[in-house]
Amino acid sequence: MKTARIGEAGSRDLLVVLEPGDELHASVLAAAAEHGIEGGGISGIGAVDELELGFFCLPDNVYTRRVIKDELEVVALNGNLAMKDGKPFLHAHGVFTGRDFSAVGGHVFSARVSITLEIVILATSRMTRLPNPQFGLTKLL
Repeated sequence: MKTARIGEAGSRDLLVVLEPGDELHASVLAAAAEHGIEGGGISGIGAVDELELGFFCLPDNVYTRRVIKDELEVVALNGNLAMKDGKPFLHAHGVFTGRDFSAVGGHVFSARVSITLEIVILATSRMTRLPNPQFGLTKLL
């Protein structure tokens, strides 16, 4: 993983370039912690070869999960960084396509990079995730 500050002087925005074998969440959270980012939005594109997606099902309030072990293009990766229990937390959703150009998408639980994954973090002020008892999740406040 490589990181570089982007933007005007004094900007906290960050480019994070992941390399083959890097895991999305671990890498982005390490970069955020290293650069003191406690809130922000993320977007990215690239390629992965192992992916775990989820879809949150009501009224049971549980995720249906699917693991995909195949080469996939990361068409769109979006999310946010916030503090949860005193540590950076990444909430990401994505759309991915395979060699037949069909798309899958959802909540990204994990993603392993196959070629590269280029992520831009637009830093904000600190954001915090707190429990949402109605759904058993956390939400931004």
